[in-house]
Amino acid sequence: MALASLLYAIMGVGVKWASTHYQAGAIVFYRSLVGLVMMAAVMRARGIGWRTRLPGMHLWRSAFGTTALCLWFVVIGGLPLATAMTLNAMSSAWIARFVLAGMVLITPPRPSHHFA
Repeated sequence: MALASLLYAIMGVGVKWASTHYQAGAIVFYRSLVGLVMMAAVMRARGIGWRTRLPGMHLWRSAFGTTALCLWFVVIGGLPLATAMTLNAMSSAWIARFVLAGMVLITPPRPSHHFA
């Protein structure tokens, strides 16, 4: 876990540096290319094929994941690195707030029963 945290921090610094020279889309492309090569090597070593039973779901996940990664890299490039990483670490808190707010807006009010 410590190694993963270190590598995550190094990636943030690398993206911050690269964002001064390249657009977010190019950084996402090369990061994804490295991940694809690594994934292909592991899949080949384990004898796993590329075929999936859920191509539509993989397409949606890829589209949303790529969009989220591009937006995150734009944020890293535009904000101070500490602020961007703090906002990213708080993502679960933001999701919880949005879900709770949505529940309050969508759930109809219950009738109150007052007994005297």
